Amino acid sequence: MVWNTKNVIILLLVSVRTSRLILQQRPDGALIAATLASNAIENGIILLDDNSHILFWNDWMVSYALRERQDVLGKSLFSVFPELKNTIFYTFYQNNLKSGLPCFLSQAFHHSLFPLYRTPLNYEKRIRMEQRIIIKRLNYEGNCYSLIQVCDVENAVIGERNLRIRAKQMQQMSEQLERQMSELDSLVKEQTKGLIIAKERAEKNSIAKSNFLASISHELRTPIHAILSFSYLGRERVHKIDRDKLQQYFNNIASGGERLLGVINNLIDFSKLEAGTMRFDKKAIALNIIVNSIINELQAASMSKNITIQLDYDKVDATVKVLCDKVRILQVFRNILENAIYFSPQDGVIHIKIALLADTGVAKKIQVSIADQGAGISENELKDIFLKFTQSNQGHYTEGTGLGLAICKDILEQHEEVIYAENAKSGGAIFTFTLTVSS
Repeated sequence: MVWNTKNVIILLLVSVRTSRLILQQRPDGALIAATLASNAIENGIILLDDNSHILFWNDWMVSYALRERQDVLGKSLFSVFPELKNTIFYTFYQNNLKSGLPCFLSQAFHHSLFPLYRTPLNYEKRIRMEQRIIIKRLNYEGNCYSLIQVCDVENAVIGERNLRIRAKQMQQMSEQLERQMSELDSLVKEQTKGLIIAKERAEKNSIAKSNFLASISHELRTPIHAILSFSYLGRERVHKIDRDKLQQYFNNIASGGERLLGVINNLIDFSKLEAGTMRFDKKAIALNIIVNSIINELQAASMSKNITIQLDYDKVDATVKVLCDKVRILQVFRNILENAIYFSPQDGVIHIKIALLADTGVAKKIQVSIADQGAGISENELKDIFLKFTQSNQGHYTEGTGLGLAICKDILEQHEEVIYAENAKSGGAIFTFTLTVSS
């Protein structure tokens, strides 16, 4: 039996207990109302028998399913829409047949529902309809039917989607806020750590400067005291002592003057380097001229302790020319070699090794290493040994102003060179710096 609009509306009314009275009292009015209602309904109405054959197909379904009524009536719903098989709709429909309980499906949560389109006349740009489907099991005059109601819920689905999008955005914002809070916390910790380090460094510098002032006072007073003392003695005893004794007084005065001049020169060099006013006259000069000059200059100091200075050119021509300020590089050699002589033991050996570094592709570099046999430097002081006003607590560089190595480092940095210190495995300290080969 194919059902018309009247039959379907009657079935809908019968599902409501009091509606049977309306049909009995006004059958013609009910038929008119049924016809009008079917055409005016804004939802799709499909009525199926127990074999899933379509008994009723209203105008709304004709418009949006793109299938005429005469093409679907009497046919199985799943032959009209074969794509519905093996979908959630088919599963819910079978459950409804077995249990008789109504089923609810929404495309917001389930995909692959009816292929309905909002623009049926424009096949190239069809827009699939967001839909909600209700499946009910109804009884009428001893027979069971499946009533399927299809609703267009575009606005509701858009609202649901917007809510989900907003919820996701809120979650993302929350996660981003957590990340920013974590980053801010890390930044605060890092800055706090930086402030602590800066504070410790400032305190360390303050102590170093206090020690420097104490040492500089000692370094200035000691030679001045020697100069004045031997000057007074010489003046008072000039006619009473022999010539050799007087010569010794003059030697002591000269030694004190040289020491005082060295301290003053260090202070002047330090102030120039700090102010950036030290000038460098870089020229190409043979390396052996610099090395031999400084060894000869300090020969008396090394011979006084019977120290042997070994010079080793490792695969390097001794006459190779380096680009540098001769006076300042001599100062670097002098400071490091004087320290090596001072802290080497009696009858010790100082090893100067000069080697060619691997070609960096920019400029060839010469590496100079000066190794002594002194007490060495404690591991925790190696990184600070070139800081201004810094002296080792292990007996290595405990005298002086604490500026010599800092000046060496500044001079070499102005030459775009590097310097570092390390302890030899056999004992003693090794100071290594680079020089650039002149092109």
